[in-house]
Formats: sequence, structure tokens, C-alpha cells
Amino acid sequence: MISLAAISLTALALARNALAQGSAYSQCGGIGWAGATTSVPVTSTPLSYISWSTSSTGITSNPLTSTSATPTSSSGPTSTVPWAAGTATLLPNQLWIRADEDPEFHFYLQSKTLSMSIFYPIYVPRRPDPPTVDSPGDAVISNPATASQNNIVSGQLIQYLPSGGELYLGVYPNATGTTRLKLFWATAPQKNVTWAFQGDGVEGNVPGYTTAATGNFLACTDTSTTAPNIYLDLGAFDYLTPAGCASETLNYYNGATTVT
Repeated sequence: MISLAAISLTALALARNALAQGSAYSQCGGIGWAGATTSVPVTSTPLSYISWSTSSTGITSNPLTSTSATPTSSSGPTSTVPWAAGTATLLPNQLWIRADEDPEFHFYLQSKTLSMSIFYPIYVPRRPDPPTVDSPGDAVISNPATASQNNIVSGQLIQYLPSGGELYLGVYPNATGTTRLKLFWATAPQKNVTWAFQGDGVEGNVPGYTTAATGNFLACTDTSTTAPNIYLDLGAFDYLTPAGCASETLNYYNGATTVT
């Protein structure tokens, strides 16, 4: 026969177990819970997998993985340059050239196409990546961090490459709607355009298209790039500007690093 003492001990053990479970799951007890309110501490799970709980049974909010709206930047036209200043240092006898009018204020002259660094799979022994440098092709204005270093020498607007090579700013010989000439970088000096500084402004003279040097440019977007292409404007500044374009001036800047 089970003694009264044994029954009492069993009842006491059950009460202690219920109390322990109540302490562990107290916050999930629902409306009217009057017991303890201490949540179960999490100590054995790796930090990156912890589910930070309001209760031990389910509703979670993980501060390590929750998301919030993050501002994004665009390399297209904007009245406020979204980039940070560049870190490259201007070399002797070289200049930055940049737009000084909204909406491309302080967008810097450079090549549309940048050479790509080579990335190796993780299992391949690491080798040094080649530097990212400007390449021949369309001229654009874009991020200060990738700005080219330039100067005008003997009528040639030259881009100096980190490798020691040079690119030359030219104009395509056909006018776009007779109002603008698209600019590009070439590996050889250009004969159909003469560049000069007027004060700190860049001017171009293209025989057959301009009767005098002009410092009017157009920054135009197209479907192939988010950085505006640069054109020599054959018309008056900010007059009959084509759709998708903005009138710009290009000016040199000789600070040690690019600024926005």
C-alpha cells in the first residue's frame, strides 16, 4: 500500500516541475498570467543563429538579420553627387576635369569602359589583380573615385594612365542631329579637334563644325550606360537642349584628390 508520505512527496515533485515550466514559459502564458516572467536564457546556440525571442515558444525577431531601408546611389544625373570623394592623389602636371553645372555638378571626366580586374576561384592560389584603368571608348562624366588625370598639351586633351600610357580626347566626325559631337578616347593623337583652356574651362574647336572654340558641352544619358556621355555642344549654352541631355561646362581642378 502506498503510504501518505509517498503521495505527499510525489505531489511536491509535480508542483516543483510545474513551477519550473511556468518560469521557463511564463511570458507565453497568455492574458491573466500571474506567475514569474523570466524568459529562458539562450546560451548554447552560436551567435549568428540565435533566435531572439519574446517567448520560448515561437515569435521571434532577429536583430542580426532584420532589414531596413538603405539609401542607394545612382551614377546617373542628379543634383547631389551621391559618391564619396576619391582617394587617388593627383600627379605633378596633371589635372582633374569635371562638370560644374547641375545636374551633374562635380561629375568627373573619364572613360566609359574600365578594364576589369581578374577574379580567381577560392581554390586557386591568389595572384595580384591587375589595376583598374581607363580604356579607349566613349568619354563620360561619372564617379570621382574613378576620375581620370588629364592635361591639355599642344592642342591635345590627354588622359594619363597608371600604366604610363596615354589616351587622347577626340570627337566623332558626324554630328548628332547637327547639334552635338560625341567625345571619345583614342590611343593616338586626334587631328580633327583642338583643345585649349580658357581660364579653367575646357574649350574645343572642330573645323567644319565650329567657327570658334566653344566651351559648351552636353551630358546625355543613353541605354548603354548610367554615366552621362559627353558631347561638344554646337549650339548656345542651355538653348534648345536635346531631350535626355543637360548643358554643362568642363573645368579643371588641381586639388590633391577629387571632391564632391
